[in-house]
Amino acid sequence: MKQLNMYSTAVGELPRLVAKQEAMCFIPHSEVLDLKDKLMSVFSDNTHTAYQNKCYAEFLLKKVGL
Repeated sequence: MKQLNMYSTAVGELPRLVAKQEAMCFIPHSEVLDLKDKLMSVFSDNTHTAYQNKCYAEFLLKKVGL
C-alpha cells in the first residue's frame, strides 16, 4: 500500500487558517476508504492468527503515519 497523500492548507488556500497560523491536513477520501478496506480485510482474515493480523494492521497504520 502506498503512503497517503496529505494536502496542507497552510500555504494560503484558506487565509483564515494562515492568519491564525493553524495548519490542517486533508487526505483524499478514496485513500481513506482504501485503508479502511485493507484494515477490514485484515481483521476478517481467518487464515492467520489474531497476533499476526494485529501486527499487519499496525504495519499498515505505521506505513501511513498513524
